[in-house]
Amino acid sequence: MSSSVSSAFKAVGVVALVGVLGVPAAMAADAAAAPAPSIDVTGFVDTYYSYNFNKPAGRVNQLHVFDVQHNGIDLALAEVAFEKKPVTGSPVGFRVDLDFGLAADISNSFEPGNKEILKNVQQGYVSWLASPKVQIDVGKFVTPIGNELVESKDNWNYTRSIQFGYAIPIYHAGARVALIPSDKFTLTGFLVNGWNNVQDNNNDKTFALQFIAKPSAKLTWTGAAMFGKETTTDTRSLYDTVLTLSPSSTFSLAANYDHGKDGASTWDALSAYARIQAGSVVAFSPRFEWLNDDDAFMTATSQKLTSFTLTTEFKLGGGVLTRIDLRSDHSDVAMFESDSGFKKNQPTLTVGVVYAFGGKI
Repeated sequence: MSSSVSSAFKAVGVVALVGVLGVPAAMAADAAAAPAPSIDVTGFVDTYYSYNFNKPAGRVNQLHVFDVQHNGIDLALAEVAFEKKPVTGSPVGFRVDLDFGLAADISNSFEPGNKEILKNVQQGYVSWLASPKVQIDVGKFVTPIGNELVESKDNWNYTRSIQFGYAIPIYHAGARVALIPSDKFTLTGFLVNGWNNVQDNNNDKTFALQFIAKPSAKLTWTGAAMFGKETTTDTRSLYDTVLTLSPSSTFSLAANYDHGKDGASTWDALSAYARIQAGSVVAFSPRFEWLNDDDAFMTATSQKLTSFTLTTEFKLGGGVLTRIDLRSDHSDVAMFESDSGFKKNQPTLTVGVVYAFGGKI
């Protein structure tokens, strides 16, 4: 082989080697340049002490949702959540909320089949950003109904309303599709197993539609309707609306109304809220409720209920939040247990302490 031909082969070999080595190097450079998807990690520990002035022999605060123990310190909820939001360029995401404590037990107490592991997964779903304006979630997620959440730190009051615990569902399992034409309007459709069940209790599915309208930064209007058979015969329907108005950074108002029907039974619930920020540390939040349960669907007792709660909040710094709830529940029948029989009133004092944290991995 001539020296010129040999030199040519060597040149080709060098070019090929550079090409082979350069491809993964270029790919590595591109990968290094692209930002890695981050996972948000949030969590909290929520404890409380509650005193019922009726001194019930059973030591239970009736019609309270999670703060049910009289004269005792309890772990309401410990939660850690992991979320990767789907974004353009990385359209698949997920969310998992792991819950432990009394609130997790109570929230999942009606799960068919009593699947023990399910109580520790408040939410667990996969998300797909089908387009910048369409997101699909499949799995278990909290209900779109109502104004309050399981997490006390995300509400204005520490104790949950009777409406939250008895008039509406807490979670669903299925699929939801959110259409987001603008930052002022969202429309979401739901196809789920039913109310508070990952494992379905019948062969029928429940349908729901929710809209969220934000005509201005100070006003949010949310409406939802839900229909489906929760038994083998009767169809259950629920209509929900929430209005939130924030005239200033220190004053906000909210109202939540629900009307439900299951067969021949109907129920109505209305809650009104206010929040006054008295400074960087202190806030006050009164809440008033009215509920009509004449058909004994919500509470298993034919009654009309009212409830008033005044919450005083202190932000102690370092992620620690303290709330003190003075609450009085009233029924038109004597149904609240006391140390001297049953009464129409139930006054309680609840002190909640929450430590919250967050970060990214």
